[in-house]
Order: sequence, then structure tokens, then C-alpha cells
Amino acid sequence: MHGELAGHAADLGFDAGDTSDSGNNDFPDFTSREHDILARIVQGDSNDQIAESLGISVSTVKTHIGNILRKTGQTNRVRLIVWAARHLRGI
Repeated sequence: MHGELAGHAADLGFDAGDTSDSGNNDFPDFTSREHDILARIVQGDSNDQIAESLGISVSTVKTHIGNILRKTGQTNRVRLIVWAARHLRGI
């Protein structure tokens, strides 16, 4: 499963091997839905836009964002975007 998730991370431009600013040596174990939502957050989409594009409720989007924040150790959306930028290739 980890290889599959690393593949999804690579598809999003994440470098699963770059963990230099985290206390964790493993790339977060995101679900495919969390990958989708994180990509849209980085693009600047609002919760409403994410919900509409994925055909899910805003409440479900918020739940997924909470899970992403927990997995990355971030405390808010802005910190999450900064975290993602540090883990994207080419930045």
C-alpha cells in the first residue's frame, strides 16, 4: 500500500522522500480522497468548491481536511499549504 500511496504522491508532485522538516520519516499515509482534497487546497479552492467538484458535502470536506491536518501535524489551512509547498518538487 505504501508504494501505491507514494505513487499518488508523485502524481501530485510530492516528493515522498523529502521529510527534512518533519519529525516523521514516513510520508503521511493519505487516502486517495485526501490527495484529491489536498491538491485542491493547494490550488486555492474553497471548501464549497472542493465539495461541489467532488460531489461530496462541505462537512465531509472539512472532515478530510481535519484528517490531513492531523497527518501532517499542521494546525490550519495556511500552514498546510506551506507544508505542501515544501514537499512539492520544483519549489
